[in-house]
Amino acid sequence: MERVSPGTRVGGRSDPLRSARVVNNVLEAKDYYLRHFAGGQQAATLPSGQISWVKALNSSGANRVKGEALQIGALQTTAYEPQNIMVDGDLRSGIGPCGVLLDDVPDGKWGRLAIWGPVLAQVDVIDEEHTHIYFKTSDANPQSNFGGPARIISKPAGTGLKTCLICLGDALYRRKGHTVDDIPADGSGTVNVRLHNISDPGSVEAHYNHMTANLAAIAADVDVLLQWYDDEERWVIEAAECA
Repeated sequence: MERVSPGTRVGGRSDPLRSARVVNNVLEAKDYYLRHFAGGQQAATLPSGQISWVKALNSSGANRVKGEALQIGALQTTAYEPQNIMVDGDLRSGIGPCGVLLDDVPDGKWGRLAIWGPVLAQVDVIDEEHTHIYFKTSDANPQSNFGGPARIISKPAGTGLKTCLICLGDALYRRKGHTVDDIPADGSGTVNVRLHNISDPGSVEAHYNHMTANLAAIAADVDVLLQWYDDEERWVIEAAECA
C-alpha cells in the first residue's frame, strides 16, 4: 500500500478506508512503529533467530544510536520469555559482556541490544587489516583489533568511524607474532602480527609482563605467541621461541 493524493477515494462507498486521509494516517502509524519500536523496516524483516537480542535500558547518560555498544548490567525483569528479557545498559566500565544497539535509544529509554550473531556496528577502525573488535572502556564505539570478542565480517575501506558488519560471539584471542625490537622482561615492545597470506598485516604493542620473574629479555626477530586480555585491553606475550 502506498500513500495517495488528498481527495482521492480508495475502495467502494462501504469501505471504511475510502479516503486519502485515512489511508495516509494508517501508513504514517506503520512508519512510526517501524522507526521507534521495530528498529526500521530492514530490522523488522530480519529472519527469526538470526540475531539474539534483549531489551536494554540506556543508562549511559546520553542518547545512543544504533550500532553503538553498551555493557550489559543487572537484570531488570524475571520474565523467562526471550522477547521480555530486560537488562540495564551502560558504557563499558569493567569486564562484563557487551552488546550492540539495534535501535536509536534516548537516555533513560529502552531499546534492543544484540548480544549474539551478525549485526551492524559503528566501529572505530584503527588499521584496515584488523580482523576483530573489542569493547573499549568508557566508549560507545567498538574499536578494531587483531583479536577480541567479535569478528569483523565486512567493512569499508579506510580508517576512522565506519559502519561494519560484525559477528558477536565469533571471538579470537590468540595470534602468532614476530618481535621487531628487543623486549625486556616486565616491559613492552612492537610485535608484527602474522596473518595468513598478508605480507604486511600490521603490528601491536605487546607486553612481556606475565610470569616473567627471572626471565631474560626477548630478542628482536623472534616468533612469539600473543594473547589478548580483554579485561586489560592489551596484548601479552605468552611464549617465545628459543633463541
